[in-house]
Amino acid sequence: MAKERTPKGTQTNQANNYLYGIAAAFMIIGAVVFALRLLPAAGSIVYTLGAVAFTIAQIRNGYHGTSLTLHRLRSIQILACIVLIVAGLFMLQDTFRLLPIPWQWHVRYVHNNWVVLLLIGAVLQLYTAYRMQNEEEKEVKKT
Repeated sequence: MAKERTPKGTQTNQANNYLYGIAAAFMIIGAVVFALRLLPAAGSIVYTLGAVAFTIAQIRNGYHGTSLTLHRLRSIQILACIVLIVAGLFMLQDTFRLLPIPWQWHVRYVHNNWVVLLLIGAVLQLYTAYRMQNEEEKEVKKT
């Protein structure tokens, strides 16, 4: 059986893969529940917990190699995670009104704008996942 080759700097483990899966499931369930207004309070909390767990998994899945392209892509991934967390904070603000901002500002800047942040974060995650896979394959071929 052929052993799978990975670049030197990539570190993954089984526990981190489970964390990715659970966090992604929390994010999807939370976003759907919140968007459908079934249980907006629970949906916003579940989504935000999933986004935080997803960020922890991303940070734990570090890259310690020398490729500048992969370092740049990792930075974009972390930025995307921050955007996903901010989307969760927008959901929480929309549900619980945590910050005492005027209603006009809330409607203009917060209300349902979590969808835009979620879309931006998801697109950045997709882009970096695809690009990192290609760059890692190039790095493996070099060795």
